[in-house]
Amino acid sequence: MYVELREFKILVNKVLNMFEFKEQLSLELKDLKDIEQQMKPMRIKTLSDLLISVSKAERQEARMKVCQDSLRLGNVGVIRLAGSFEVVSGGIQKLVLLGNDEHYVH
Repeated sequence: MYVELREFKILVNKVLNMFEFKEQLSLELKDLKDIEQQMKPMRIKTLSDLLISVSKAERQEARMKVCQDSLRLGNVGVIRLAGSFEVVSGGIQKLVLLGNDEHYVH
């Protein structure tokens, strides 16, 4: 009987240790989830900023390519910009604003 009681106490201690370990893991998991929730907006902002930067760089590269092609080929091109027109002819860019104001850029 003494041996059975001793084995029972050992089993109870093991079960208690397992419950404590489970509680500790639950707390750590909760902390990790909280940290992940705090980091999520920062990751989204960083990714958004990177995508915007790439998009701006790609647009600038496309504009430069169009200008270089127009100058190389001697073509006249009209590009619609927000609120204005850009006319490229013979190396001179003429920016025509909607208010009939003209600006020349070399």
